[in-house]
Amino acid sequence: MSRAELAGRLTEIVTVQRPEHSQDGIGGATGNMTQVATIRAEIIPEGVGPASEGDARAAMPRYRLTARAHPALVPGDILIWQSRRYRTVWSEITLRPAPVQRALIEEIR
Repeated sequence: MSRAELAGRLTEIVTVQRPEHSQDGIGGATGNMTQVATIRAEIIPEGVGPASEGDARAAMPRYRLTARAHPALVPGDILIWQSRRYRTVWSEITLRPAPVQRALIEEIR
């Protein structure tokens, strides 16, 4: 896959957020999210697969994300795409022929 081929496929804009672990004024944990990056990506539906039978959590829609390699995208991150929230299940980077990152994301409801 050449760089030109990848660039034409990255049509979606995705915001990457990460939980911020800090304490509030009385020592409790806050649930704030910090925006880490905004990336362009290709997102393709993957379906729910056989693991979804009888398990509502596994039945959440899953998608395959492809983007230029970016250090901000790691498993556990929250992605905002089309006003919906997704969790990064796994992520991998391949360096040849062009640095590309692939990830599996699932919708959070």
